[in-house]
Amino acid sequence: MKYKICILICYFGKLPSTFNIWRKSCNNNSDIDFLLFTDQAIEKKEDNLQIYNCSLADIKELAKSKLELEEIELSSAYKLCDYKAMYGVIFSDYLKGYDFWGICDMDMIFGKISDFLSNEILEKYDKIYQLGHLTLYRNSEEVNNRFKIKGYCNWKEVVAAPTHFRLCERGMMRKYELAGIPVYKQ
Repeated sequence: MKYKICILICYFGKLPSTFNIWRKSCNNNSDIDFLLFTDQAIEKKEDNLQIYNCSLADIKELAKSKLELEEIELSSAYKLCDYKAMYGVIFSDYLKGYDFWGICDMDMIFGKISDFLSNEILEKYDKIYQLGHLTLYRNSEEVNNRFKIKGYCNWKEVVAAPTHFRLCERGMMRKYELAGIPVYKQ
C-alpha cells in the first residue's frame, strides 16, 4: 500500500474483554499505525500501536483548543462518539505525515485491512466506509473540516449538548450525501 494510514482510538475506563484479541489483529496490520489514547496502563507490545496515557479531561482540553471553543460537553467517554468525525482536527498534531486517518471500535477483529483497500480505492475516495466501527478519512484540511458542512446537525450544537447526536455515523453520511461527495461503502 502506498498510502500511510493511522487509526485513532480514545478509550477510557475498563478495557473490553476483547482487547488482547483486538490488539493482536492490529499487529497483523503492520502497514497501518494505531494510536490509542487511554487512562489505562497498557504494556506496549506492538510496533504499530502507540499508547498515549491521558485522561478524558486531557482530551477535552485538547478538543477545546483545536476546535477553538471556550467550552464543550465531554463529561462522559461515550460522548466521544460525537467527536470522532472531528478527530482529524483535534488530533492533527499526531496525524502529520499520514495520508488517511480513521476511527475504529475495539470490539473489532481485523483481517489484513490492506487486502480490502486497494490504492485505487484510496485514490478515488475521501471517506472509506460509513459506520463508526471502522471509517477512514483522507487527511487533508478540507476533509478534516467536513463535519462543519451544514445539514443533519450543527457541529457547535453537538459539542455543546450532553446528548448523543450520532454525528460520527449517520451525521457524517448525511453531510456527505447533502454535499454530493461519494463514499466508498463496500
